[in-house]
Amino acid sequence: MLEPFKTADEVIDALGGTSKAAKKLGCSLQVITNWRARRIPPEMFLVVTDILNEMGRTAEPTVFGMKQAESADAGAHA
Repeated sequence: MLEPFKTADEVIDALGGTSKAAKKLGCSLQVITNWRARRIPPEMFLVVTDILNEMGRTAEPTVFGMKQAESADAGAHA
């Protein structure tokens, strides 16, 4: 299985680069460029995740500025 993308750059590149990502997502080139410098905003999580899933890929939640879920064992107390 392929590793999930860990950066906005990886996601945008997988979508075909800045221009193609902008067209697919209905955003301006400047918006996508800003995402490369910062992160993909959380409100784009479902849209981008759906596209990535169609490609057989995923991205870490941190790419969207969200926290990674802890494993079930990490919260268990003895």
